[in-house]
Formats: sequence, structure tokens, C-alpha cells
Amino acid sequence: MPVGVSLSTLSSLSSSDRQFVRALVDASVEKARSQHRHAVAALFAALSDALGSPDAPTSVVLEAAADLDAEELDAILDGFDARARRERAEGNLARAELFRELRAGLEAERERRGAVLAALDRSMTWYETHLSGDH
Repeated sequence: MPVGVSLSTLSSLSSSDRQFVRALVDASVEKARSQHRHAVAALFAALSDALGSPDAPTSVVLEAAADLDAEELDAILDGFDARARRERAEGNLARAELFRELRAGLEAERERRGAVLAALDRSMTWYETHLSGDH
């Protein structure tokens, strides 16, 4: 399921900040490609496109988010969190907020997955309670 991520902070970034963040994202695309992590590369490529857009979109749809495995998703969330802290510590508040927004958007994917697994668990419990046994 695609994930929509707010980029409301993007319009407040200077062009040099956007270029800096895009360079970080592009490096992540290349690293993911070299490791054959296609979903990660696609996710970062979509972010790069949004960062490079001349009209500073207020959101981006990340189609590849659903294709991330749990380890990849956790690593990306941790990376966004670490980058937001680093940017904040360096006084780059707009860049820090952008990484916080990105993390919040992808956290919704983790929550969605948790809800799906909980629903499956409830279904299995119901099935075992009601349909197993003497039938």
C-alpha cells in the first residue's frame, strides 16, 4: 500500500538546503542499488524527485514503502531520526523538521503493518476457538 508523506517543510528550505538533502538522498539511492535493495532505492528515488521538483510539493506518495521488509523500514526510520537529531544539533531546524516529517510518514506504514498482523492474529485465534476440534 502506498504511503503519503507530508513535505510541508520543503517549501521553507532554501535551495542550498534542498540541494544538500537531495545529495544525501541520492547517495542513499546509489547505496541501496549497489546492495540490490530495490525497494529502498525506489523509495529514496521518489524522495529525490520530490526534492528536485521546482514547485516544492507538499507531499509525496511512496509506492515502494509497501515493498520494504521490516529490517529495511526500521533502518530507514532510524536513519531519518538520527539525521533529524543531527540537523537540529547543528541549528538546521528546517532540515531537521523535514527528516521528522519523513520519519512520521513512514512510521504510519509500520503502524499499518502492526494493525494487519494484529487482525490476522485475532482471526487465527477466532478460527482456533470456533472451528478447530470435533468438527
